[in-house]
Order: sequence, then structure tokens, then C-alpha cells
Amino acid sequence: ANMFLDLQTQHPDRVFLLSYEQAVRSPQSSFRDVFDFFALPWNDQTQQFIDASTSSHSDDYYAVYKNAATADRWRQELESAIAEEIRHDLAGTRLQVFLN
Repeated sequence: ANMFLDLQTQHPDRVFLLSYEQAVRSPQSSFRDVFDFFALPWNDQTQQFIDASTSSHSDDYYAVYKNAATADRWRQELESAIAEEIRHDLAGTRLQVFLN
């Protein structure tokens, strides 16, 4: 993660970072930002795909059709002591942004 943050800092016009959680929570605005960043056109087909992929769910590990609730599932499944240790270790570092 530090490497990607460094790349974004060094090449802000070439590197766009998007967290999975952000993409799942706000797919329309997140992917519009991606398309805008790379100067790609947003069209009806893109809109339809985003709508379809966010309105259904597949349990297949590689599926793009996911319910927004899956973004935070790890928080419920991870042992609370481990989660707290991770929060503690990242507190005050630039990696803390990935916990939001």
C-alpha cells in the first residue's frame, strides 16, 4: 500500500487509487471519477453494467456482481483482537486511510 501511495504522490496525473470499499459503497461516483481521471467516455453501456453489477449478487469469489455488504464482511469475520491490533498499528500512519 505504501508503494501505491508513493506512486500516486510521485505521479498524480498517472496514478488513481480507489479502494474496494469506496467502489462498493459508491460505485456510480467512484467509477465516474475513474473514467474522468483517464478521460474515458461514460456511456449507457457503462451505466447499465454498473447498475446490473450492483443490483445483484454472486458468491463466486471472482464475480463482479457483489452486494455492498460484502465490502465490510471482513470486519465482522476477523477476530476482534486482531482487528484492534491492526487499527492500533495503523493509527497515525498514512495507511490509516485504508481503515475507513
